[in-house]
Amino acid sequence: MGNTPALAGAYYRTLYAHIEEPVSVFYVHSTPFVVVNEVSAVKTVLSGSGGAFIKPRYFGYRSTAVRAAVDADNALSSAMADDGTPVGGGGDTSRRSLLRLIDGAMPDITAALAELFASWPTRPPPSGADAVAAAAPAYRDGEDAQAAVLSTIVALNMRLLFGVGPGTPTANAVASTAARRISFAGAEFARRMVDPKRVWVAPLAGARYVAAVVGLVRLGRSLVAAVERLPADHWVAAWVGTVRPVAKLGKVIGLLMASSQTVPLTIVWLLHLLDTHPAVRARLAAEADAVLGAGAARRSPTAADLDRLPYTEAVVKETLRLYPPFPLIQRVATDEAVLGGVAIPAGTPVFVLPYLLHRNAAHFSAPHTYDPDRWLGAGRRVAGGAPSEWAYAPFGRGPRACAGAALALAELKIAAVTAVTAGRFEVEWAGGRPPGVFPPLGVVPAGARVFRAAGGGV
Repeated sequence: MGNTPALAGAYYRTLYAHIEEPVSVFYVHSTPFVVVNEVSAVKTVLSGSGGAFIKPRYFGYRSTAVRAAVDADNALSSAMADDGTPVGGGGDTSRRSLLRLIDGAMPDITAALAELFASWPTRPPPSGADAVAAAAPAYRDGEDAQAAVLSTIVALNMRLLFGVGPGTPTANAVASTAARRISFAGAEFARRMVDPKRVWVAPLAGARYVAAVVGLVRLGRSLVAAVERLPADHWVAAWVGTVRPVAKLGKVIGLLMASSQTVPLTIVWLLHLLDTHPAVRARLAAEADAVLGAGAARRSPTAADLDRLPYTEAVVKETLRLYPPFPLIQRVATDEAVLGGVAIPAGTPVFVLPYLLHRNAAHFSAPHTYDPDRWLGAGRRVAGGAPSEWAYAPFGRGPRACAGAALALAELKIAAVTAVTAGRFEVEWAGGRPPGVFPPLGVVPAGARVFRAAGGGV
Protein backbone atom coordinates (compact mmCIF):
# COMPACT_ATOMS: atom_id res chain seq x y z
CA MET A 1 0.00 0.00 0.00
CA GLY A 2 1.46 3.37 -0.94
CA ASN A 3 1.23 6.92 0.31
CA THR A 4 -0.43 8.72 -2.57
CA PRO A 5 -4.14 9.06 -3.37
CA ALA A 6 -3.40 7.51 -6.78
CA LEU A 7 -2.02 4.37 -5.17
CA ALA A 8 -4.89 4.34 -2.69
CA GLY A 9 -7.22 4.48 -5.66
CA ALA A 10 -5.33 1.61 -7.26
CA TYR A 11 -5.84 -0.37 -4.07
CA TYR A 12 -9.60 0.17 -4.17
CA ARG A 13 -9.60 -0.55 -7.90
CA THR A 14 -7.96 -3.92 -7.31
CA LEU A 15 -10.57 -4.84 -4.71
CA TYR A 16 -13.37 -3.32 -6.74
CA ALA A 17 -12.77 -5.81 -9.53
CA HIS A 18 -13.98 -8.44 -7.05
CA ILE A 19 -16.96 -6.50 -5.71
CA GLU A 20 -19.47 -9.19 -6.62
CA GLU A 21 -17.40 -11.97 -5.07
CA PRO A 22 -18.62 -13.10 -1.63
CA VAL A 23 -15.07 -13.89 -0.48
CA SER A 24 -11.79 -12.78 -2.09
CA VAL A 25 -8.20 -13.54 -1.08
CA PHE A 26 -5.35 -11.06 -1.57
CA TYR A 27 -1.73 -10.82 -0.49
CA VAL A 28 0.30 -8.04 1.12
CA HIS A 29 3.91 -9.12 0.68
CA SER A 30 3.60 -12.80 1.62
CA THR A 31 0.66 -12.37 4.02
CA PRO A 32 -2.77 -13.49 2.80
CA PHE A 33 -5.86 -11.55 3.81
CA VAL A 34 -9.51 -12.16 3.08
CA VAL A 35 -12.15 -9.62 2.06
CA VAL A 36 -15.77 -10.61 2.64
CA ASN A 37 -18.53 -8.85 0.74
CA GLU A 38 -21.63 -10.99 1.20
CA VAL A 39 -24.10 -10.42 4.02
CA SER A 40 -23.97 -13.86 5.65
CA ALA A 41 -20.16 -13.79 5.68
CA VAL A 42 -20.17 -10.20 6.96
CA LYS A 43 -22.57 -11.20 9.73
CA THR A 44 -20.39 -14.17 10.69
CA VAL A 45 -17.28 -12.00 10.92
CA LEU A 46 -18.70 -8.87 12.57
CA SER A 47 -20.94 -10.72 15.01
CA GLY A 48 -17.80 -12.40 16.35
CA SER A 49 -19.43 -15.84 16.12
CA GLY A 50 -18.79 -16.66 19.74
CA GLY A 51 -15.16 -15.56 19.68
CA ALA A 52 -14.30 -17.06 16.28
CA PHE A 53 -13.43 -13.59 14.92
CA ILE A 54 -11.87 -10.95 17.19
CA LYS A 55 -10.23 -7.57 16.94
CA PRO A 56 -6.62 -8.21 15.95
CA ARG A 57 -3.38 -6.99 17.53
CA TYR A 58 -1.60 -5.92 14.38
CA PHE A 59 1.45 -3.68 14.30
CA GLY A 60 0.58 -0.17 15.33
CA TYR A 61 -2.14 -1.56 17.60
CA ARG A 62 0.12 -3.29 20.09
CA SER A 63 0.71 -0.68 22.78
CA THR A 64 -0.24 -1.90 26.23
CA ALA A 65 -3.01 0.71 26.49
CA VAL A 66 -4.64 -0.14 23.19
CA ARG A 67 -4.24 -3.89 23.66
CA ALA A 68 -5.96 -3.66 27.04
CA ALA A 69 -8.77 -1.60 25.50
CA VAL A 70 -9.22 -4.18 22.73
CA ASP A 71 -9.42 -6.97 25.29
CA ALA A 72 -12.02 -5.02 27.28
CA ASP A 73 -14.11 -4.21 24.21
CA ASN A 74 -13.95 -7.73 22.79
CA ALA A 75 -15.86 -8.77 25.91
CA LEU A 76 -18.70 -6.28 25.26
CA SER A 77 -21.87 -7.01 23.36
CA SER A 78 -24.05 -4.57 21.44
CA ALA A 79 -27.66 -4.50 20.40
CA MET A 80 -29.22 -2.46 17.63
CA ALA A 81 -31.77 0.25 18.12
CA ASP A 82 -34.88 0.41 15.96
CA ASP A 83 -33.11 2.72 13.50
CA GLY A 84 -30.20 0.31 13.11
CA THR A 85 -27.67 2.29 15.16
CA PRO A 86 -25.52 0.43 17.69
CA VAL A 87 -26.57 0.58 21.33
CA GLY A 88 -23.09 -0.23 22.59
CA GLY A 89 -21.92 -2.10 25.67
CA GLY A 90 -24.53 -1.90 28.38
CA GLY A 91 -27.51 -2.34 26.08
CA ASP A 92 -30.59 -0.23 26.71
CA THR A 93 -29.12 1.36 29.85
CA SER A 94 -26.18 2.65 27.83
CA ARG A 95 -28.47 3.92 25.08
CA ARG A 96 -30.71 5.80 27.51
CA SER A 97 -27.65 7.46 29.04
CA LEU A 98 -26.37 8.44 25.59
CA LEU A 99 -29.75 9.84 24.57
CA ARG A 100 -29.77 12.00 27.72
CA LEU A 101 -26.35 13.31 26.75
CA ILE A 102 -27.58 14.13 23.23
CA ASP A 103 -30.70 15.86 24.56
CA GLY A 104 -28.63 18.13 26.78
CA ALA A 105 -26.00 18.70 24.09
CA MET A 106 -28.34 20.00 21.37
CA PRO A 107 -27.64 23.72 22.01
CA ASP A 108 -23.88 23.11 21.96
CA ILE A 109 -24.04 21.04 18.77
CA THR A 110 -26.27 23.58 17.02
CA ALA A 111 -24.09 26.54 18.03
CA ALA A 112 -20.82 24.85 17.04
CA LEU A 113 -22.10 23.86 13.60
CA ALA A 114 -23.68 27.25 12.99
CA GLU A 115 -20.34 28.89 13.78
CA LEU A 116 -18.54 26.48 11.45
CA PHE A 117 -20.91 27.12 8.54
CA ALA A 118 -20.72 30.87 9.10
CA SER A 119 -16.92 30.68 8.82
CA TRP A 120 -16.84 29.52 5.18
CA PRO A 121 -15.56 32.26 2.86
CA THR A 122 -18.06 33.80 0.47
CA ARG A 123 -17.47 33.09 -3.19
CA PRO A 124 -17.08 36.43 -4.98
CA PRO A 125 -19.61 37.19 -7.72
CA PRO A 126 -18.13 37.11 -11.25
CA SER A 127 -17.96 40.88 -11.66
CA GLY A 128 -14.29 41.79 -11.75
CA ALA A 129 -11.28 42.39 -9.54
CA ASP A 130 -13.07 44.66 -7.05
CA ALA A 131 -15.46 41.90 -6.07
CA VAL A 132 -12.59 39.45 -5.73
CA ALA A 133 -10.69 41.84 -3.49
CA ALA A 134 -13.75 42.38 -1.30
CA ALA A 135 -14.37 38.68 -0.82
CA ALA A 136 -13.80 36.91 2.47
CA PRO A 137 -10.29 35.50 3.03
CA ALA A 138 -9.48 32.65 0.69
CA TYR A 139 -7.92 29.32 1.57
CA ARG A 140 -4.16 29.16 1.93
CA ASP A 141 -2.08 27.02 -0.42
CA GLY A 142 -2.67 23.35 0.27
CA GLU A 143 -5.50 24.07 2.71
CA ASP A 144 -8.92 22.52 2.37
CA ALA A 145 -12.19 22.42 4.29
CA GLN A 146 -11.40 19.24 6.19
CA ALA A 147 -9.05 20.88 8.71
CA ALA A 148 -11.63 23.44 9.87
CA VAL A 149 -14.39 20.83 10.16
CA LEU A 150 -12.14 18.44 12.08
CA SER A 151 -11.02 21.13 14.55
CA THR A 152 -14.64 22.16 15.16
CA ILE A 153 -15.83 18.60 15.81
CA VAL A 154 -12.84 17.70 18.01
CA ALA A 155 -13.47 20.79 20.16
CA LEU A 156 -17.21 20.02 20.29
CA ASN A 157 -16.76 16.37 21.24
CA MET A 158 -14.08 17.11 23.83
CA ARG A 159 -16.66 19.34 25.49
CA LEU A 160 -19.59 16.94 25.17
CA LEU A 161 -17.81 13.69 25.98
CA PHE A 162 -15.16 14.75 28.47
CA GLY A 163 -16.35 18.07 29.88
CA VAL A 164 -13.34 19.94 28.46
CA GLY A 165 -15.10 23.06 27.25
CA PRO A 166 -14.66 26.69 26.29
CA GLY A 167 -14.05 27.59 29.94
CA THR A 168 -10.60 26.08 29.51
CA PRO A 169 -8.41 28.85 28.00
CA THR A 170 -6.38 26.42 25.86
CA ALA A 171 -9.34 24.30 24.73
CA ASN A 172 -9.37 25.49 21.11
CA ALA A 173 -5.59 25.26 20.74
CA VAL A 174 -5.64 21.76 22.23
CA ALA A 175 -8.46 20.75 19.89
CA SER A 176 -6.62 22.08 16.81
CA THR A 177 -3.44 20.22 17.73
CA ALA A 178 -5.40 17.06 18.49
CA ALA A 179 -7.24 17.37 15.17
CA ARG A 180 -3.98 17.44 13.21
CA ARG A 181 -2.65 14.44 15.11
CA ILE A 182 -5.89 12.50 14.69
CA SER A 183 -5.96 13.24 10.96
CA PHE A 184 -2.44 11.98 10.35
CA ALA A 185 -2.53 9.10 12.84
CA GLY A 186 -5.87 7.87 11.46
CA ALA A 187 -4.61 7.82 7.87
CA GLU A 188 -1.34 6.12 8.82
CA PHE A 189 -3.24 3.67 11.00
CA ALA A 190 -5.38 2.61 8.03
CA ARG A 191 -2.28 2.07 5.91
CA ARG A 192 -0.73 -0.13 8.59
CA MET A 193 -3.89 -2.18 8.81
CA VAL A 194 -3.42 -3.04 5.15
CA ASP A 195 0.38 -3.40 5.26
CA PRO A 196 1.89 -4.36 8.65
CA LYS A 197 5.41 -4.15 7.14
CA ARG A 198 4.93 -0.46 6.38
CA VAL A 199 6.95 0.38 9.48
CA TRP A 200 10.06 -0.83 7.63
CA VAL A 201 9.35 0.70 4.23
CA ALA A 202 8.21 4.18 5.37
CA PRO A 203 10.43 5.15 8.32
CA LEU A 204 9.72 8.90 8.13
CA ALA A 205 5.97 8.31 8.22
CA GLY A 206 6.62 5.94 11.10
CA ALA A 207 8.45 8.64 13.06
CA ARG A 208 5.57 11.09 12.51
CA TYR A 209 3.11 8.40 13.50
CA VAL A 210 4.93 7.74 16.77
CA ALA A 211 5.03 11.47 17.53
CA ALA A 212 1.31 11.82 16.82
CA VAL A 213 0.45 8.81 18.98
CA VAL A 214 2.62 10.08 21.86
CA GLY A 215 0.82 13.42 21.68
CA LEU A 216 -2.57 11.72 21.69
CA VAL A 217 -1.57 9.54 24.64
CA ARG A 218 -0.61 12.66 26.60
CA LEU A 219 -3.96 14.22 25.75
CA GLY A 220 -5.64 10.94 26.65
CA ARG A 221 -4.18 11.06 30.14
CA SER A 222 -5.70 14.48 30.73
CA LEU A 223 -9.04 13.26 29.34
CA VAL A 224 -8.96 10.23 31.66
CA ALA A 225 -8.65 12.66 34.56
CA ALA A 226 -11.60 14.62 33.12
CA VAL A 227 -13.68 11.42 32.84
CA GLU A 228 -13.00 10.64 36.49
CA ARG A 229 -14.55 14.00 37.40
CA LEU A 230 -17.75 13.30 35.41
CA PRO A 231 -20.94 12.27 37.22
CA ALA A 232 -21.38 8.52 37.52
CA ASP A 233 -24.48 8.62 35.28
CA HIS A 234 -22.68 10.43 32.45
CA TRP A 235 -22.62 8.19 29.38
CA VAL A 236 -18.85 8.32 28.91
CA ALA A 237 -18.12 7.60 32.57
CA ALA A 238 -20.43 4.59 32.43
CA TRP A 239 -19.07 3.40 29.09
CA VAL A 240 -15.43 3.62 30.16
CA GLY A 241 -16.32 1.81 33.38
CA THR A 242 -13.99 0.61 36.10
CA VAL A 243 -11.39 -1.10 33.92
CA ARG A 244 -7.68 -0.97 34.68
CA PRO A 245 -6.01 2.44 34.21
CA VAL A 246 -4.18 1.37 31.06
CA ALA A 247 -7.42 0.05 29.53
CA LYS A 248 -9.20 3.25 30.51
CA LEU A 249 -6.55 5.28 28.68
CA GLY A 250 -6.94 3.15 25.57
CA LYS A 251 -10.73 3.42 25.58
CA VAL A 252 -10.63 7.21 26.03
CA ILE A 253 -8.17 7.67 23.16
CA GLY A 254 -10.21 5.33 20.97
CA LEU A 255 -13.42 7.21 21.76
CA LEU A 256 -11.85 10.56 20.95
CA MET A 257 -10.49 9.33 17.61
CA ALA A 258 -13.69 7.52 16.60
CA SER A 259 -15.93 10.44 17.58
CA SER A 260 -13.72 12.81 15.61
CA GLN A 261 -13.54 10.82 12.37
CA THR A 262 -17.08 10.01 11.29
CA VAL A 263 -18.67 13.44 11.50
CA PRO A 264 -15.94 15.66 9.95
CA LEU A 265 -15.48 13.43 6.91
CA THR A 266 -19.21 13.04 6.37
CA ILE A 267 -19.98 16.77 6.66
CA VAL A 268 -17.74 17.60 3.70
CA TRP A 269 -19.12 14.74 1.58
CA LEU A 270 -22.64 15.83 2.56
CA LEU A 271 -21.98 19.39 1.36
CA HIS A 272 -20.54 18.05 -1.89
CA LEU A 273 -23.59 15.85 -2.51
CA LEU A 274 -26.05 18.62 -1.67
CA ASP A 275 -24.17 20.96 -4.00
CA THR A 276 -24.44 18.48 -6.87
CA HIS A 277 -28.04 17.42 -6.13
CA PRO A 278 -30.15 20.61 -5.93
CA ALA A 279 -33.44 18.69 -5.80
CA VAL A 280 -32.28 16.85 -2.67
CA ARG A 281 -31.15 20.15 -1.16
CA ALA A 282 -34.52 21.80 -1.87
CA ARG A 283 -36.47 18.90 -0.39
CA LEU A 284 -34.24 18.88 2.69
CA ALA A 285 -34.85 22.61 3.15
CA ALA A 286 -38.61 22.14 2.81
CA GLU A 287 -38.62 19.50 5.55
CA ALA A 288 -36.57 21.75 7.84
CA ASP A 289 -39.02 24.63 7.23
CA ALA A 290 -42.01 22.38 7.95
CA VAL A 291 -40.64 21.08 11.25
CA LEU A 292 -38.59 24.02 12.55
CA GLY A 293 -40.31 26.98 10.93
CA ALA A 294 -39.06 29.25 8.19
CA GLY A 295 -37.27 32.58 8.18
CA ALA A 296 -37.50 34.61 11.36
CA ALA A 297 -39.86 32.02 12.85
CA ARG A 298 -37.26 29.22 12.63
CA ARG A 299 -36.18 27.71 15.94
CA SER A 300 -33.23 25.54 16.86
CA PRO A 301 -33.84 21.79 16.66
CA THR A 302 -34.40 19.73 19.78
CA ALA A 303 -33.60 16.06 20.26
CA ALA A 304 -37.29 15.26 19.74
CA ASP A 305 -37.22 17.10 16.40
CA LEU A 306 -34.59 14.74 15.05
CA ASP A 307 -37.16 11.93 14.92
CA ARG A 308 -39.49 14.23 12.98
CA LEU A 309 -36.98 14.69 10.14
CA PRO A 310 -37.14 11.40 8.20
CA TYR A 311 -35.82 12.84 4.94
CA THR A 312 -32.92 14.49 6.78
CA GLU A 313 -32.07 11.13 8.32
CA ALA A 314 -32.30 9.50 4.88
CA VAL A 315 -29.95 12.12 3.40
CA VAL A 316 -27.39 11.47 6.14
CA LYS A 317 -27.62 7.69 5.86
CA GLU A 318 -27.29 7.80 2.09
CA THR A 319 -24.19 9.99 2.44
CA LEU A 320 -22.74 7.45 4.86
CA ARG A 321 -23.58 4.68 2.41
CA LEU A 322 -21.66 6.25 -0.46
CA TYR A 323 -18.79 7.55 1.68
CA PRO A 324 -18.50 5.45 4.85
CA PRO A 325 -15.88 7.01 7.14
CA PHE A 326 -14.24 3.77 8.29
CA PRO A 327 -12.50 2.28 5.25
CA LEU A 328 -11.51 -1.03 6.80
CA ILE A 329 -13.01 -3.18 9.54
CA GLN A 330 -10.56 -5.91 10.44
CA ARG A 331 -10.97 -9.12 12.39
CA VAL A 332 -8.77 -12.20 12.76
CA ALA A 333 -9.91 -15.82 12.78
CA THR A 334 -9.12 -17.48 16.12
CA ASP A 335 -9.70 -20.96 14.69
CA GLU A 336 -10.26 -22.49 11.28
CA ALA A 337 -13.49 -21.23 9.76
CA VAL A 338 -15.42 -21.38 6.48
CA LEU A 339 -16.71 -18.21 4.80
CA GLY A 340 -18.60 -18.38 1.53
CA GLY A 341 -17.32 -21.89 0.97
CA VAL A 342 -13.68 -20.81 1.45
CA ALA A 343 -11.66 -22.39 4.27
CA ILE A 344 -10.08 -19.69 6.45
CA PRO A 345 -7.07 -20.86 8.51
CA ALA A 346 -6.70 -19.69 12.10
CA GLY A 347 -4.81 -16.40 12.36
CA THR A 348 -5.93 -15.12 8.94
CA PRO A 349 -6.83 -11.40 8.78
CA VAL A 350 -10.39 -10.90 7.52
CA PHE A 351 -11.57 -7.50 6.27
CA VAL A 352 -14.97 -5.94 5.71
CA LEU A 353 -14.76 -2.84 3.51
CA PRO A 354 -17.94 -0.79 3.99
CA TYR A 355 -17.14 1.27 0.89
CA LEU A 356 -17.33 -1.82 -1.32
CA LEU A 357 -20.08 -3.48 0.69
CA HIS A 358 -22.29 -0.41 0.23
CA ARG A 359 -21.64 -0.20 -3.51
CA ASN A 360 -22.37 -3.83 -4.32
CA ALA A 361 -25.27 -4.09 -6.78
CA ALA A 362 -26.27 -7.35 -5.11
CA HIS A 363 -27.17 -5.30 -2.03
CA PHE A 364 -28.34 -1.93 -3.34
CA SER A 365 -30.06 -1.01 -6.59
CA ALA A 366 -28.19 1.66 -8.59
CA PRO A 367 -25.43 1.51 -5.96
CA HIS A 368 -23.47 4.56 -7.20
CA THR A 369 -26.56 6.79 -7.34
CA TYR A 370 -27.23 9.23 -4.51
CA ASP A 371 -30.82 8.36 -3.65
CA PRO A 372 -32.02 9.22 -0.12
CA ASP A 373 -35.44 7.80 -1.01
CA ARG A 374 -34.04 4.28 -0.70
CA TRP A 375 -34.21 4.83 3.10
CA LEU A 376 -37.88 5.84 3.13
CA GLY A 377 -40.85 3.53 3.32
CA ALA A 378 -41.82 0.52 5.38
CA GLY A 379 -38.88 -1.57 6.55
CA ARG A 380 -36.22 0.60 4.87
CA ARG A 381 -34.94 2.71 7.77
CA VAL A 382 -32.29 0.21 8.88
CA ALA A 383 -30.97 -1.28 5.64
CA GLY A 384 -32.01 1.17 2.91
CA GLY A 385 -33.71 -1.49 0.84
CA ALA A 386 -30.79 -3.93 1.09
CA PRO A 387 -31.72 -7.55 1.83
CA SER A 388 -30.08 -7.43 5.26
CA GLU A 389 -28.98 -4.82 7.82
CA TRP A 390 -25.51 -6.42 7.58
CA ALA A 391 -25.11 -4.89 4.10
CA TYR A 392 -24.86 -1.45 5.73
CA ALA A 393 -22.05 -0.88 8.19
CA PRO A 394 -20.83 2.75 8.35
CA PHE A 395 -20.45 2.34 12.12
CA GLY A 396 -19.63 -1.36 12.01
CA ARG A 397 -21.99 -4.02 13.30
CA GLY A 398 -22.02 -6.48 16.13
CA PRO A 399 -20.06 -6.43 19.42
CA ARG A 400 -17.44 -3.94 18.21
CA ALA A 401 -19.87 -1.50 16.56
CA CYS A 402 -19.40 2.18 17.35
CA ALA A 403 -21.19 2.78 20.64
CA GLY A 404 -21.45 6.53 19.96
CA ALA A 405 -23.21 6.19 16.61
CA ALA A 406 -26.35 7.89 17.93
CA LEU A 407 -24.34 11.01 18.83
CA ALA A 408 -22.67 11.04 15.40
CA LEU A 409 -26.05 10.76 13.66
CA ALA A 410 -27.46 13.58 15.78
CA GLU A 411 -24.54 15.84 14.87
CA LEU A 412 -24.87 14.94 11.20
CA LYS A 413 -28.62 15.60 11.12
CA ILE A 414 -28.05 19.04 12.61
CA ALA A 415 -25.26 19.63 10.07
CA ALA A 416 -27.66 18.70 7.25
CA VAL A 417 -30.30 21.11 8.54
CA THR A 418 -27.69 23.86 8.94
CA ALA A 419 -26.45 23.24 5.39
CA VAL A 420 -29.82 24.24 3.96
CA THR A 421 -30.94 26.90 6.45
CA ALA A 422 -27.75 28.95 6.85
CA GLY A 423 -27.36 29.78 3.17
CA ARG A 424 -26.25 27.84 0.13
CA PHE A 425 -22.83 26.20 0.08
CA GLU A 426 -20.72 25.16 -2.87
CA VAL A 427 -17.75 22.80 -2.96
CA GLU A 428 -14.72 23.15 -5.20
CA TRP A 429 -12.07 20.47 -5.58
CA ALA A 430 -8.34 20.64 -6.19
CA GLY A 431 -7.81 19.74 -9.83
CA GLY A 432 -11.28 20.94 -10.75
CA ARG A 433 -13.27 17.78 -10.09
CA PRO A 434 -14.08 15.52 -7.11
CA PRO A 435 -12.61 12.06 -6.64
CA GLY A 436 -14.29 9.51 -8.86
CA VAL A 437 -15.38 6.07 -7.77
CA PHE A 438 -12.10 5.60 -5.89
CA PRO A 439 -11.35 8.23 -3.23
CA PRO A 440 -8.12 8.17 -1.21
CA LEU A 441 -7.73 5.44 1.40
CA GLY A 442 -9.78 6.53 4.40
CA VAL A 443 -12.47 8.01 2.09
CA VAL A 444 -11.07 11.44 2.94
CA PRO A 445 -12.48 14.35 0.87
CA ALA A 446 -8.97 15.66 0.19
CA GLY A 447 -8.81 18.95 -1.68
CA ALA A 448 -12.43 19.99 -1.04
CA ARG A 449 -12.97 23.70 -0.41
CA VAL A 450 -16.35 24.94 0.82
CA PHE A 451 -17.68 28.38 -0.12
CA ARG A 452 -20.81 30.28 0.79
CA ALA A 453 -22.59 31.11 -2.44
CA ALA A 454 -22.86 34.83 -3.11
CA GLY A 455 -26.34 36.09 -2.44
CA GLY A 456 -27.21 33.24 -0.06
CA GLY A 457 -30.41 31.34 -0.62
CA VAL A 458 -30.98 27.60 -0.83
